[in-house]
Amino acid sequence: MNIIHDVNMNAQQPTPTAARREREFAQREQHFVDVALDLVAEQGFMNMSMAQLARASEYATGTLYKHFDCKEDLLLAMTARGSAVRADMMGRVAAWDAPSRDRMMAIGYSDLLLVTHHPVHFRLEQLATTEDIWMRASECRRQALLAAGGPCAAHVQSIVDDAVDAGDLALSAHNRQNVSMGLWTMSMGTHTLVHAGGLLDYHDIGAPYGLLARNYTLFLNALGWQPLIDPLDEAWRIDLRRRLHAEVFPEFDPPPGAPPLAPGADSSTDTAERPAMFHPLRALGAAALCALAAPALAAQLPEDLFDLALENDPTYQAALAEAEAGAQQFRIRRGSI
Repeated sequence: MNIIHDVNMNAQQPTPTAARREREFAQREQHFVDVALDLVAEQGFMNMSMAQLARASEYATGTLYKHFDCKEDLLLAMTARGSAVRADMMGRVAAWDAPSRDRMMAIGYSDLLLVTHHPVHFRLEQLATTEDIWMRASECRRQALLAAGGPCAAHVQSIVDDAVDAGDLALSAHNRQNVSMGLWTMSMGTHTLVHAGGLLDYHDIGAPYGLLARNYTLFLNALGWQPLIDPLDEAWRIDLRRRLHAEVFPEFDPPPGAPPLAPGADSSTDTAERPAMFHPLRALGAAALCALAAPALAAQLPEDLFDLALENDPTYQAALAEAEAGAQQFRIRRGSI
C-alpha cells in the first residue's frame, strides 16, 4: 500500500521539466501583456494587431495565440493588470488611519488618481466592459478579470464594515453591496462622461469632479453616514486631499485642474465646533431635487435633519425652491406632466 501511495503521489506532482515549462509559459504571457500595454499607450488598442504584437514581442504569431484565443482575451488580460493597480491603491486607502467616512471619500479620489496617472488602464477597462468585447472574450478570461477586481470590492466593503462597527453607519434596509454599488456607479459614470470628448462641454457642465465630490457627500449624508458633511464646504475637501497626498499617496501629484474631493470630517471636531459655513441644511437643500425624484433616499435621512429644516437658515428655502423648480422641469421632460 505504501508503494502504491508513493506512486500516486509522484504521479500528481509535476516533473521538474513540466514545472519549468509552466513557469516559462506564465512569464511569456506577462511579457506579451507588457509589450501590448506599451503599444496601446503609443497607438491605441484598436490600431494594434496581434501580428504586430507578436513581432514586437519577438515571438511567432502562433505562439501568441497559444496564450490568447483572440484579441478580446488579450484585452481582458491587460485590463486585469489595471485591476491589480487599482486594488493596490484602494488597499492603501482602506488601511489608512483615518475615520471611515474619510476613507470612503478617499476611495473615490484614489480612482481619480488612477484615471489621471494610469490612463491606459482606465481606457482599456472602459473598452473591456462593453457588451461586444465582453461577450467575445472566453469565459475563463472573463472569470479571471472578475477575480482580479475582487480585492477592490473587498477593500470598499471593509470600510463599510468598519463604519458599521464604529457606529458611524446603520445599514438598515441597505446592505454593504448597495453602498458600494452606489459609489461605484457614480464614479464610473462620471469618468465615462468626462472622457467622452466634448459631451460635457456641449451640455455646459463644468467641474465634473467637483460635482462628483458633492454627489458622493450627498449620498453618504442620505445614508446617515456620520458625521454629516456640508457638500459645499471647500475647506474640508482641500484638507482631505492634503492629508491623502501626505499620508497615503506621496508619490502622486494632484490631478491637473481637478478640484479636491469633498472630505469626511475630522473625528476630533464635532458639529458645534465646525466653521460657521457648515450648515447641515445646505446638504438637505441641495439634496431636495434628489429627494423629490427618489423619495426612498429622503427616507434614509435622519429625522433631526428634517427638524433643523424648520429653523432659520436663509439658504434652505431658496435651495428648496430651486430644487422644486428643477424637479418640475425634470417631470416635464420625462413627459409625466
